[in-house]
Amino acid sequence: MVSLILLFFVSCDIDPYIVGQIESPEAFKNALEEGKDSIVLKSGSYSFDDDLRISKSSRIYVNGSCANISFASGKGIVVDESVADGNVRFEDLNIDGKLLVNGGGSKSIELVNTRIKDVEMAKDISSGGEMPRLELESSSIEGILLVTKNAYVELLDEKSKINSTIVDENVEAYIVGCIEELGDISSSKGKITEVIGGSGTESDPYRIKSPKQFKALFGTKKNYNQDDKQIYAKLQNDLVLDGSLNYYLTKTVLDGNMHSLSIDKHYEDSQSLGTAIFGEVIGSTIENLIFDMKYSVALIAFAGKEDVVLRNVIARSDTPQKVPSGGAIFVVHAYIPGEGAVVSNTLTLEKCINEVEISMVEEQTADHGIFVGKNVQDKTIILDSCENRATIVSYAKKMGVALGLSGSKSNKAKLKVVNFKNSGKISCTGYASFLTYDEEYNNSVNVISIGNPDDSEIEVIK
Repeated sequence: MVSLILLFFVSCDIDPYIVGQIESPEAFKNALEEGKDSIVLKSGSYSFDDDLRISKSSRIYVNGSCANISFASGKGIVVDESVADGNVRFEDLNIDGKLLVNGGGSKSIELVNTRIKDVEMAKDISSGGEMPRLELESSSIEGILLVTKNAYVELLDEKSKINSTIVDENVEAYIVGCIEELGDISSSKGKITEVIGGSGTESDPYRIKSPKQFKALFGTKKNYNQDDKQIYAKLQNDLVLDGSLNYYLTKTVLDGNMHSLSIDKHYEDSQSLGTAIFGEVIGSTIENLIFDMKYSVALIAFAGKEDVVLRNVIARSDTPQKVPSGGAIFVVHAYIPGEGAVVSNTLTLEKCINEVEISMVEEQTADHGIFVGKNVQDKTIILDSCENRATIVSYAKKMGVALGLSGSKSNKAKLKVVNFKNSGKISCTGYASFLTYDEEYNNSVNVISIGNPDDSEIEVIK
């Protein structure tokens, strides 16, 4: 018991009085009984022998750093059935006791910068009402989260922790995130299901925390985007994806949130499978992502049909990689197979950085690119403020850093390179250019080069 007191009761600063603040256990209890929707506690300690009941939506917070609330054994705070589908929010509290949730809806029971001993999710929705949702933000459940009725649980940040979770038999807990966030679940007999947080809008993007959730959204073509509308998704963790399948983006803004994507294995079962993480990307943006290249598998196999943007994407690898025939690191093909080229389509790489060391030591390696592999027909490819930082050693006959094979000089394709920077050592046995390995195309009017490094910086391997 002493250890618990030491755990929960931390130092709270004494702050000046503000109008309406609660300063005693009696006043706190009275405010709850009166059903006040906003209760501000002065920092300090409050002790109770019996349960405190919350009968309506309310916010309980502190004027100061924190407030310590302690209960007699087995007692705590009860969110009453009368709260119905309302919202209860706790802020800056250390609660040595139990929180019993018999009410509350989809807007959640919120714990913000709050530590609590135990929580029980026990709202009965058999007669109607919303399933309750427990949200933790910079908060922790130090003892047990007990789920006796179906409920949602979400940890909003890495600072939030649950020591252990018990889900009763014939009960389902929907964890918005990863099962690992529930702590020890060894005593659970019920079902635990991972669900994706967010609604897919710009203001509330899908929050992807696990490879399972990534697969659920992007593991099949348009499975996630049946309405063909713009959707938004944001990574919450570094993800190692199942490499046995391709992933697809259609009209999607995927914010990597500076987390990494990689695969666990290498497969070569089809033309695109084993070539890249994303089989097809259509009308989408990938931004703020660390692409951890493994097994010489690129980020995107086919990018086309509609405008595609890669913005602030960093490619890296722990070991030197190779580039397959006609391949590249970021985008292999600047089109969608079987769809044909679309006039005025644009593939833009903005502030993309390559840190992947390329070591191709075999004689007569096939021609390839570094940033983009191949271009066709009416595609416009733009590299804006991109950079190569890696050592590239290629034994190819031809290599283009910005773009590999450009296509016919007679087509309408354009390559625009703006403010390209190279700080890595590049060498090649054959012809190599910072633009494209098609010499004739390099000299055509289709190529627009601004601030591009001189090709003399590329060393010829003899």
